[in-house]
Amino acid sequence: MRVYAIYVSLSILAISCSKAQSEVVETEKSLFTVGQPKGQIDAVIDEASGLEASINNPGMLWTHNDSGGTPSVYLIDSIGKLKATVTLEGIDNRDWEDISVGAGPDSSKTYIYVGEIGDNRAIYPIKYIYRFEEPKIDDSGSEMIIVDFDKIPIVFPDGIRDTETLFIDHNTLDLYILSKREDSISVYVSKSPHSIEQNNKLIKLGKLPIYNVVSGDMSMNNEILIKTYDRVYFWKMQQGDNVFSTMIKPAAELPYLREPQGESITWTNNGQGYYTISEKVGEEIPELIYYRRKN
Repeated sequence: MRVYAIYVSLSILAISCSKAQSEVVETEKSLFTVGQPKGQIDAVIDEASGLEASINNPGMLWTHNDSGGTPSVYLIDSIGKLKATVTLEGIDNRDWEDISVGAGPDSSKTYIYVGEIGDNRAIYPIKYIYRFEEPKIDDSGSEMIIVDFDKIPIVFPDGIRDTETLFIDHNTLDLYILSKREDSISVYVSKSPHSIEQNNKLIKLGKLPIYNVVSGDMSMNNEILIKTYDRVYFWKMQQGDNVFSTMIKPAAELPYLREPQGESITWTNNGQGYYTISEKVGEEIPELIYYRRKN
């Protein structure tokens, strides 16, 4: 296991929807510890492009590979060991980019949402979100085939976009998608309930002066993480606010141990920390990195 020393101060990104500019202001200390490597990832996960804490399997995480991989999600434990492989039957992994877990059509169940939302060449007018009931895994090493899942089609209101960030608002069940490549990224929402019969036209809420956004997550405690290749941004939703009104306010910059092609982030279920993971680059084996809340 490698030991990393990194000193990251808490900074503030002042975000304005009307002015595409940002100002960074340093403060005295960070909210979270520096990243601690927990373990190497199984070789089957060689292009991790999404990460999410499991609800039905406490202490474990779901992840998946990027475009061209099998249409599978992988359950790993808190040190990166593979516990289960769950494959969606009859579809391809065209460009899976992010994953979320939350409630859905049946309020008594928990669902996994997988975002088929990547589009490097901007050629696909319709993207998809796959939704299926989150399985509870009993045996390590198990494999499962899912045949019963929903295919939610989405379209953008302002043309084809390359997007890599998907998260669910646990209060409303709305799904948020963030663009990647603009100098100031766009924030879109698919309002709940989500149709599986016709295209869901996203609502564009506005822009944020951040770029290269590759992953995001919202906790049960109404805290939001957004990750770029270089930074992690954090917002705490206040009473009376919604997701976008929160994100146009100043954001804290949290510690991030820069990874090669790091495209995934998730909260723990209790919100007491967050994990990141990267794709495999060269011979370097990706590790699961954990950041613990200080108090």
